[in-house]
Amino acid sequence: MLRCLKVKSAAVMLLFTLNSVQLMAHSALEAQIDALTAQLKEQPTNAELYLSRADVRRQHAEFELAFADLVEAARLKPGWSKVLLVRAKTFFDANKYQESVITLEEFLTAEPNHATALLLRGRCDLKLGQQEKAIADYSAALKAFAQPNPELYVERAKLQASMGRFDDAIRGLDEGQTRFGRAPTLQLVAIDLERQRGDFASALQRTDKLLQIVNQPGTLLLRAQLFEQAGRLTEAQKEFQSIIAALDARPFEIRSTETFNALRSQARKGLARVEARLSNKAFKTARNTGKKTVH
Repeated sequence: MLRCLKVKSAAVMLLFTLNSVQLMAHSALEAQIDALTAQLKEQPTNAELYLSRADVRRQHAEFELAFADLVEAARLKPGWSKVLLVRAKTFFDANKYQESVITLEEFLTAEPNHATALLLRGRCDLKLGQQEKAIADYSAALKAFAQPNPELYVERAKLQASMGRFDDAIRGLDEGQTRFGRAPTLQLVAIDLERQRGDFASALQRTDKLLQIVNQPGTLLLRAQLFEQAGRLTEAQKEFQSIIAALDARPFEIRSTETFNALRSQARKGLARVEARLSNKAFKTARNTGKKTVH
């Protein structure tokens, strides 16, 4: 009963925290809208202010008001391409993906290598179930960005993997790693994709490279799990034992943390699984050897 109450209390606290963060974000957006509205009273013909307020209203999910501001910005500054981009973003946030694509097509006619627009169109394509187009737009956007977010490589790779195109997905992640130099996040995703397609040798090679950058218990645990999945049980056993010993040798203040306990728990469970399989394997070997001796 007490445990149940603690869980419920933790859930309530988490919900309260999330709601507080959302309220703070909304309050900040509302303050921006009020400030821009005050400026527009003094500068009613300023198209930049209307565009800025439209974008903030979009983020605040005031879509109709955002569109009204965009109409005014376009009236004050005819042919201004930025209006099209914010309109496309507003359509996207309002779940009107086809309208967003149509608007982006118009924008990209004037600015064909605009990275943000290409990425947004790729995300629209994905929402519309047009996966091949989405991959093409993601690829074009990644080339157009001077400094793309590594997460964009991950998004494209996961899309490609969902279509069974693991080679393309992993090749794209490697391109990202070449571009960024060292990108542990991309290597981790590549390792996961190698695991999914059963190429444990490649996954282990990547893990060894990752350990040169991130030599942490979590990475070592990953290698142990890969040994286990690859059927290399003796190596997995030694790896799990080594991880547990290293974790147990840590100072008390580290050993008492939730993260530490989770790692140790996973390592102990892994060791138990491996030793059970080794024991079963030894039993089967002994039984088969006994049968041969009888004959």
